[in-house]
Amino acid sequence: MITSYEKSTSELFAFADVKIQGDRPWDLQVHDSRFYKRVLGQASLGLGKSYMDKWWDCEAIEQFFIAFFERTSRRKPQDQKMDTSSGMSSKRS
Repeated sequence: MITSYEKSTSELFAFADVKIQGDRPWDLQVHDSRFYKRVLGQASLGLGKSYMDKWWDCEAIEQFFIAFFERTSRRKPQDQKMDTSSGMSSKRS
C-alpha cells in the first residue's frame, strides 16, 4: 500500500521528470521507506541526509540533481507549499 508520504514525494519528483524506482539513469532507487517522510519534512536537507544514510541512490546522481533543481527552481512562489515541519514557507512577491 502506498502511503500519503510516498504519493506526495512521487508527485514532487515527477514535476522534475524523476521517477522513484524508475529505470532511467537519473531516477531514484529508494531503499528505505523513511526517505519519503524525511524529504517532505526537511526538503533538500532531508534529501541530502537520506542519501548519506544510503536510504536511496541513483545511477547518474549528477543528472538527477541537475534535473531536479533546475526544474523545481522554476516553480512560481505561489506554487510552492509551506514546509509545515520547519515553519518556513516561500516568500510571495
